[in-house]
Order: sequence, then structure tokens, then C-alpha cells
Amino acid sequence: MSRQSPSLTGSSLKKIAMITMLIDHIGACVFERGLLLVDEIRNDAALFEMLRNTDRILRLIGRVSFPIFCFLLVEGFLHTHDRKKYALRLFLFVSAAHAVCPHLLDRC
Repeated sequence: MSRQSPSLTGSSLKKIAMITMLIDHIGACVFERGLLLVDEIRNDAALFEMLRNTDRILRLIGRVSFPIFCFLLVEGFLHTHDRKKYALRLFLFVSAAHAVCPHLLDRC
């Protein structure tokens, strides 16, 4: 009997990308816009350095998400039945995200 090696599906790639993006956003929001701005933490050099290094690691892990999402976007475009509808859906999603996200970033 031959065993097939497990492969990554589109769904598993999406999950990996979403988890790594969440990790990146935790670094951006919790560390960069939160903990690293607290005066008590900034005055403790060792703690500040540890948190800054943790932030760097979280942001580095998060960088994996963008290439995965780009790959999935291209795969979807290549395998869709109607490329015009696919492009229209992408345009509508990007337009909606662009309208909403700047307001969300202020609260982060």
C-alpha cells in the first residue's frame, strides 16, 4: 500500500495566512500602539527591550501572510470560470475595505 503525503489545501493555506496575520496585528496593535508606549515600560530598559523583541518576532511571523494571500488570489483568478466577475468582486471588496479600514486603524 502506498501512502500519499499530506498536502496543503487552499483552506489550510487560508487558515495559516489568517493566523499569521492575526499574530502580526497583535504585534502592531498590542505592542506597538499599546505596551511600548507606556511610560513605566519605557523606563524599564530590560522589559522594554524584551517587549520590543517580542514585537519584532510577532511582526516577522505575520509577514508570512501576505505572500500566501497573494498566491491564493492568483490561484483563484486562474481557476475561476468568469474572470471579469472575479475581478469585480475583488474590486468591490477592496473598495469596501478601503472605506472602512482607516477608521478601524485609529482605534487600534
